[in-house]
Amino acid sequence: MKKFLQTLCYTALFLAFLSPNLVNAQEDPTIVRVGVYDNSPKIFMDEDGEIKGFWADIINYMAEQEGWQVQYVYGTWDEGLERLANNEIDIMVDIALSEERERLYDFNEKSVLSSWAQVYAREGIEINSFFDFQDKKIAILKSGIHFSGPLGLEKLLESFGIEVNYFDVEEYADVFQLLDQGEADIGVVSRFFGEANAEKYNIVQTSLVFNLVELRFAFPKNAPDNNYIIPVIDQYLKNMKSNPDSIYYQSIDEHFPGIKEEVEIFPIWAKWVIYGGGFLLLIAGLFIIVMRTYQRTLKREVHEQTAQFEKSEEKYRQITEASIDGIVQIGKNGKVIFANDAAARIWGFNKKEVLNLDFTKFVIKKDIPRALMAFKKVLNGESVVDEYGFIRKDKSNGVIQISSYPYKIKGIVTGVTIIARDITKKKEAEDELKNKIAELEKAMRLMTGREIKMTELKEEIKKFKAKQ
Repeated sequence: MKKFLQTLCYTALFLAFLSPNLVNAQEDPTIVRVGVYDNSPKIFMDEDGEIKGFWADIINYMAEQEGWQVQYVYGTWDEGLERLANNEIDIMVDIALSEERERLYDFNEKSVLSSWAQVYAREGIEINSFFDFQDKKIAILKSGIHFSGPLGLEKLLESFGIEVNYFDVEEYADVFQLLDQGEADIGVVSRFFGEANAEKYNIVQTSLVFNLVELRFAFPKNAPDNNYIIPVIDQYLKNMKSNPDSIYYQSIDEHFPGIKEEVEIFPIWAKWVIYGGGFLLLIAGLFIIVMRTYQRTLKREVHEQTAQFEKSEEKYRQITEASIDGIVQIGKNGKVIFANDAAARIWGFNKKEVLNLDFTKFVIKKDIPRALMAFKKVLNGESVVDEYGFIRKDKSNGVIQISSYPYKIKGIVTGVTIIARDITKKKEAEDELKNKIAELEKAMRLMTGREIKMTELKEEIKKFKAKQ
């Protein structure tokens, strides 16, 4: 028995020597260092020095459930990326996924949000297309994906042969300040920051958007704790996004009211994958028939191209479903042919119930003529942004903001894509504010009238005393 116990102890020590991280792998990390920067309302530091915003809400919720002690490491965007590369932080929030960044950092699997670049201009300058960028001064975060990414502004303008002058900024607020001060002609920010902050400046939102991206959590490359923390975060995201009452949707309602979206529902890169994949499949089929000797090689090429297409299609589906706003595609006959989960939630239906319904079924009666007129304009190639009263499945009414634009295949308009945002609560708050302002103005007028009458009375008393 003694010999057996000795053998067991030696075996345990031997295994511990071979696998020094085995014990640590079973222990959850108690301190999690999270890199943050100012990009309100997604993530920011308030006046009291507290980290707030959508990403903070998600991190704090997971930390509370898991018993993590979160240490926020505040800095600029560039400082956050440098700390991530040097393993000085465990997580960086709000990072757009790209192939280049996947080589530098590890990412979680599930998309948190979808975003894109929104173009703004200083007052007095008209920007209708990217050709209007020629010789203009552009304010942009050059270290961000909207500048240097595969579909970023740098490559976009180079492809058109458009020459510009860039202002490199540290944060998005600098973009709006440069536009407001007239030092820059055009500015590029993320759609979340633009919607939350544009009204604070004398600037103009254009109809130009580009570079649809997925936003995720990023981690130091091959860090030991990644094997534990990444699956945990993905599981929380899965659970939160499947529950409409979760902290995920509560934080979206709090931090992203009135988002206006106008973006091509099918990304340019995905179109080229489909066209290119179809062309290669056709060539492969011809070679199989004509040249039997290359059959195995061609089958391998077809398989690779099909896998690439399926991967791109799945990635597009994930981006669409990650959107916090409704994305709906309508055929030329006015019937709904696609709707994401967010759109179905707005109207109170599930996605299957929405399909094949006439879009006017969701618009209140008095707004239908205006909605039909907008639909006709979009089919003729225009883009329209407007607000309508809408009807939910339970017959209750609300107010919705819709950005609609033509959906084209090979340059031919085949339908209409709309981006929808429920702004009922926002409208109610605005109406309440207007009523309060009206009441205050009325009270002010009454007080002013009384003050004038008191002044006149004093003058009369003074004259009467003088006569005595």
